Amino acid sequence: MRSVGWLVMLACTACVSSTSVVCEDGSTCPGGFQCDVEHHRCLVPEQVAACEGKTEAQDCVFNDAPGACRDGACEAFFCGDGYVTGTEACDSANLGIDPNTGETADCITAGFYAAEGLACTSACTYDTNACTGGRCGDSEVNGPELCDGPTSKTCVSIGFDAGSVTCNAQCGFQIRDCSRFGWNPESISDVVAYAVAGSSADDQWAVGRGGRAMHYEGAFWNSVPTPVQNDLVAAWSIAKDDAWAIGQGKTSPALASVVIHWDGAAWSIVSGVPGTDYVDVWAADTNNVFIATKAQGIQHWNGTTWSVAGTFTGGEPIALRGSSPTDLWVATKPGPLYHFDGTSWTQRSPTGVEVHFIDANSATDVWIVGYVATNLGIGVIAHYDGTSWTQWQTPQDAYNNIASSAPNDTWVAGVDGIMRHWDGVAWSRSTNIGASPTGLTAISGFISLGPTEVVGVSTLNLAYRYRGQAYGTYPSLGINPFDAPVNTAMWGPSANDQYVTNVKGEVWHFDGTTWTLAFKVPQAMGNDVGARSIWGSAANDVWVGAANGSVYHWDGATWTGEVAATTSIEKIWGDGNGNVWAFSTIVAAHRTGPSAWTTTAIAGSPLSVSGTAADDIYLVTRGTSNKLSRWDGTSWAEVATGSTFPLLAVAAVASDDVHVTAEDGRMFHWNGTTWNEQIVPALADLTFIAENGHDDVVAASERDLFHFNGSEWAAIRPPIDFVPNTDDYIPIAGIQVSPGRIDMVLKRYRIRTLLRTRPLVCRPRELGACTDGVDNDCDGKLDSRDDECQQ
Repeated sequence: MRSVGWLVMLACTACVSSTSVVCEDGSTCPGGFQCDVEHHRCLVPEQVAACEGKTEAQDCVFNDAPGACRDGACEAFFCGDGYVTGTEACDSANLGIDPNTGETADCITAGFYAAEGLACTSACTYDTNACTGGRCGDSEVNGPELCDGPTSKTCVSIGFDAGSVTCNAQCGFQIRDCSRFGWNPESISDVVAYAVAGSSADDQWAVGRGGRAMHYEGAFWNSVPTPVQNDLVAAWSIAKDDAWAIGQGKTSPALASVVIHWDGAAWSIVSGVPGTDYVDVWAADTNNVFIATKAQGIQHWNGTTWSVAGTFTGGEPIALRGSSPTDLWVATKPGPLYHFDGTSWTQRSPTGVEVHFIDANSATDVWIVGYVATNLGIGVIAHYDGTSWTQWQTPQDAYNNIASSAPNDTWVAGVDGIMRHWDGVAWSRSTNIGASPTGLTAISGFISLGPTEVVGVSTLNLAYRYRGQAYGTYPSLGINPFDAPVNTAMWGPSANDQYVTNVKGEVWHFDGTTWTLAFKVPQAMGNDVGARSIWGSAANDVWVGAANGSVYHWDGATWTGEVAATTSIEKIWGDGNGNVWAFSTIVAAHRTGPSAWTTTAIAGSPLSVSGTAADDIYLVTRGTSNKLSRWDGTSWAEVATGSTFPLLAVAAVASDDVHVTAEDGRMFHWNGTTWNEQIVPALADLTFIAENGHDDVVAASERDLFHFNGSEWAAIRPPIDFVPNTDDYIPIAGIQVSPGRIDMVLKRYRIRTLLRTRPLVCRPRELGACTDGVDNDCDGKLDSRDDECQQ
């Protein structure tokens, strides 16, 4: 702005003082200024000095203000001087330069998709009023945009299994919240892998035949040369610049057994390692590396020298793992398992087991897989808690590796391609990873870096990655699950305590391993009486509603029956404090004591019931418009949701957190003040809904699944099972949600589950959920391993 003042001084002939200077053309400059008649201006000497030795338009500084040399004098920048400087986008007719093209700026520079129409405002900002073609941020999809503002796309619709798609600042799909279920295959085309190692989600190695190695850096596997041609049969990674691998010796061609090391730049042969036939490697840290040898014990590297770790008296080692330098475990070829406490080795095998694979998280959390020593056809999984072993024997299953991150997060790889997971309560079976038709080469190397990063490699040039969710199967309820009666409902308090009811009146119980017929509703005149509904509050408090109007209760020891109504009990619910409600086709029956039932008329046949307390129960009934009613402890009253579509199902999380589904994909939510509506692209009516907290609600139709994350609904790819030799799918008949799983009962003898060690939406903290087997805050640390849970 100073230059404007200087020009004014040149024209101010009335401002003459005794110190004024009269220029040659008769104009006057103030005292201390000098005349520049050629350019009609007055200058102070410092302006001229600031541009000495500089060229036209070169930057200069005068009176601490930035400017440019113009005709030999420094003039400060200002909006309107025709120069684009400072924070200016443009200046007068000067539209500036597009930094991407180096050409004069136009509407494309300003983010539009057509060039013409750009102008400059008096404030030296772009005037885009005349620009056309649209731009990112105008809430309309134009030009190359995939989206602009809210999008109807779902993660499922673009190939993922769950999550929400948003639109990013570049009008492209933001898929960071999308997830893939199961064990997803990844190409490791350059290596027939025998082992895998890793220190983090972006530092993993697959090594194998002929000295080949590939490195995973968080997105892709890349080939990395090694200096050997040996088959690399074992590996361990400490950090991105510290990994070890074992090369097996060969007779043809003649190759000596070798140890190689990765320093962050290249693999190199490690010289001076005692022994001639190396088997396995494990490291606690850079200065505690252990290598199992066939004939010279367990060698220890302390960062400087090699030495023998104690006097190992066992047979030929086949596997080595540990949790610290004073907690090593070695499996030997004859079968026994040995433990090193930092001083000496002792045999510590589970009784009658030939151990093949080991993983150790701590001195009180050690896992092995193997076989019954007297019958190698019977697989064994065993866990050591620091005092004793717990065994699981599986006559029809055989295993070829194990990977664990915590006492309640252990994976076992079966030779049949099935991955089995232990959640601290029960074993779950994932679907076949498809490594091979027989599964015999399914997994050759296996690591768990936490509940959301488990990796297996195979000899089929494939790696398989699990990141927190996988569909699994329960054992079939019947010999032929496709010729089974219709299942009606499912309930269970834990993974090893599940119940399913069906139209034959059967109540089946799952103990974590097998299904048994727990109870059957008494027949009427030789005909089956259907078991229509089930609810419970604990393992010793289970209620079944039957088609004869009776309810049947399991107290942990026996089943007893009571008559609640005169017609079929379609739904049942309780508060866990002795109050039970049984809903027939015409009444709501309330149990207040043994065989003491009071009935209240309801608006129609019950479709869904959910509650938070004895005086806060919601019921959806079938009628001309399907109503929602609420019990306040005294009476039923209709609740106006504002829906113009018939209602279908309800889930009450809290008094100010209630979800209701309606036809045509309508979802209604009560926040304590108002009902809000969202629409989802459902293929069928969402007749089922269940919850596990405000940010973990699941709704389902016969072939849809949707998840509510606390703010919005998103699709989940359902596990569609088809009837063999037909195009018919087996419809979903019910759902239940718990922290570690979403269970879906199908209408035939089949139940599917979505195993979750990572939630579908990450929570801010783990604290408050430290025993559920889920990494709720998605930090890679499960339950007791999370710092918050150690407080």
